[in-house]
Formats: sequence, C-alpha cells, structure tokens
Amino acid sequence: MNTMLTRNRLIEALEPFSGYVQSAVLYNLIEHGILEQIVVNGISARKALESVITTPERVEAIELFLRTAGYTDNDRATDKLVRIWEARGWYQMMIGGYGRTFLEIGQGFTSPAAVPRDGRMVGVGSCAISVHDAIPLMYRVLDQRGKSYRSGIDLGCGSGIFLTTLADKYPQMRLTGIEPSPEGAAAATEFVAGSAHADRIDIVNADAIGHLEQTESHYDFGIISFVIHEILGQDGEAGVRKFLRTLFDNNPGLELLVIDIDYCWDDAEKMKDPHRTNYYNHYFLLHPFTDQRLAPKQYWTDLYASEGLEVVVADVDTPGLDETGIVTAMLLRSKETKHD
Repeated sequence: MNTMLTRNRLIEALEPFSGYVQSAVLYNLIEHGILEQIVVNGISARKALESVITTPERVEAIELFLRTAGYTDNDRATDKLVRIWEARGWYQMMIGGYGRTFLEIGQGFTSPAAVPRDGRMVGVGSCAISVHDAIPLMYRVLDQRGKSYRSGIDLGCGSGIFLTTLADKYPQMRLTGIEPSPEGAAAATEFVAGSAHADRIDIVNADAIGHLEQTESHYDFGIISFVIHEILGQDGEAGVRKFLRTLFDNNPGLELLVIDIDYCWDDAEKMKDPHRTNYYNHYFLLHPFTDQRLAPKQYWTDLYASEGLEVVVADVDTPGLDETGIVTAMLLRSKETKHD
C-alpha cells in the first residue's frame, strides 16, 4: 500500500507519539515536585522549574513545552494542568510503574519472561488511584456490613494507604501490612510512620503465604486490593486456592475484602466507553506481559464458592468517577462461620 502521507494524516498519526512524550514529561514534573508547586502552591511555572532544573536552557525548554501544549498560560497553571495533578496517581502507576514495561513490551513477544516494571511505583500509584475509587468502594462495603473489627491484615499493602484508612475508621484495630517487594515495604513503612496511627500498624516484608504460615497472629479482617490477580498470574489457580485456604484456615471467623477487576476486554461494545478506551485498554494490555492474569467477576465468584466461601456484601465502582463496573469489591467469609 503506497498512500500519500498528507498533513492531516501525519497530524493524526503523531497523536500517540505526542501523548507518549507529554505523559513522560508530566510524570517527571510530578515526581520532582514541580507540578505541586505550580498547581497547589500557585508558584509561577518558571520559578517552579528554576527551583529544580539547574540549566537555564532546560528551564526554558520545559516552560515553552508546557505553554505550547496548553498546560500553562501567562506562566500559570491552566485547568488542563490542574486535571493532570488531580489524576497524578494514574501517571505514577502507568508511567512510573509500567512505563518501562510499555517501552520494552517487545521483549515479551519472543520470551515468556515477565517484562520489567517498577514495583515500588506500581504500588505508590495504585494506592494514589485508590483514594478516588477503591477506598470509597471499601467504605461503602464496610458501611453496608456495619461490623467492627479488631485485627486486620492488608495482603500486598503497597504504600500503606489502606492501612491508615482502616486505622482511622476502626480506632481499636491493630493492623499488619504484608508487602513482598523490599522497595514497596520501605515505602509503606515511611508512609505509615507519618500517620497518626503508626503505633497500631506494622509493615512486614514477606510473601503472604509465608507470613500466614509462620505468624502466631490471628485476624478478623483482611483486605487484598488488586493483588489476587497477581497470585493467579504467577502461581495459577492452585496458588490462589492455597492462599485462600491458608488464610481462612489460620484465621477462623475472618472476613476478607477482595477488590479487583472484572475482566471485560473481549466485549467490544463495553470497551467503547471512553474511560475504558483511555485507561482500561492500556491497563488490560500490561497484565499478560507482567505475569498477571485478570479474570471475569463470575470466575472469581465461582472459585470462592468452590472453596467454601460466601459473599457477604458486594459492590462496584465509584459513582461519578468510575462507572464502568470494572472495579469490584466482595466481602467474603467461610460458609462455616456462625452467622451474626
């Protein structure tokens, strides 16, 4: 096919390239604290850039880049830049955590090995996103349940934000965060240390099953947020079943809140939703290349039932933000538990 490349065809063809460069630059401005200065503190773009960037030519380059792209006007943040700041968690996870994955995705074409990712930034970004969707969803489920808990565990705690949120909701609750990544555990320890509830929260750098098999602690509440599909991808269904059996066998009466994804990528009609197209299309893509396996909600419901678990409360998404029905929350308990 020998189609003449016209101006309009070129402009359209460069849209993905433009998005790639803008995302990379914006992520770095977020991580170096520059966006916070401009958006939150109201500092001029030039002064914010000069406080971090040491070369005048590079200050001017970023300044002109932001102005040309419509992120600043008269050296101040536009609403377009404010929206980026509000959605910074998505940039931290998808660019900071998975940017290398997307750039090197070709490694996964010919090798079954996982394409690299930054586990720490995946955790930091995921927890920042959770402030807007998973945490409000968790609150709704727990409020519907209307029960108090005294000892909780977060299995794959990321930055630790679920731990501090739960500690705030349940003043008598002691909490343990399990994080297998050393970098992630260090980030969680640092985050929790700055919390008013630090004296009630412990961070353990370990894999979940190893901790559950060795600890003498027992929990009446657990949460696993966007992690169970990692177990499925890396250890298969047998690994998920072993995890659930170990957790519930060692903690009689436990209630487990599972927050995860209802896989629907193969439904072309559903994927026309702009939220699904602009975010979930990319989110779904990275999973098979990083040894993660998403599954439909019905798959998880059937698996839990076959392990003798029942759903006490279920809910989906956050009205007004994510209304796709993709993020799901299920509060589970053993069918053998005495009903209250």
